[in-house]
Amino acid sequence: MKKIEFKGNLPTHIQLFAKELGGIFNKVQDTEFWEASSIDEFEKNASEIGYEIIPTVDGATDRGYLVGFDAQDSEIVGSDGDSYSKLTMHFIEITPEELKAWDRKMKAHREDQLIDMRAREELSKRAHKRKITAIETLNGDKQ
Repeated sequence: MKKIEFKGNLPTHIQLFAKELGGIFNKVQDTEFWEASSIDEFEKNASEIGYEIIPTVDGATDRGYLVGFDAQDSEIVGSDGDSYSKLTMHFIEITPEELKAWDRKMKAHREDQLIDMRAREELSKRAHKRKITAIETLNGDKQ
């Protein structure tokens, strides 16, 4: 990954993001921006660092990106006693085809998560039902 030192080298909508952050959190350590050289590198860093990958499109240019955010506690404490976090943004520009593939992948992951959630709910219901039946049997209640 390559650290972007000069905010003017960032894509336009990420420059706007950086400018907005600078205005709001001017006491905070600068937000860092890192550009990946490949999707594999970006995914590997997401796994190691722990950021969630989000596919996005710049509405003005229709350019696609994968972005991820990481926040770390900062040593800086404001005059009001609030502590701040240092934000790191990771990104890579992707082709429209890669964006469509990522969109399909995200939808498939969401569907898998819903299936897993429903399976866990069903197991929980069955376990709860067995527990109630066992308690009723111990108490001599009718089933």
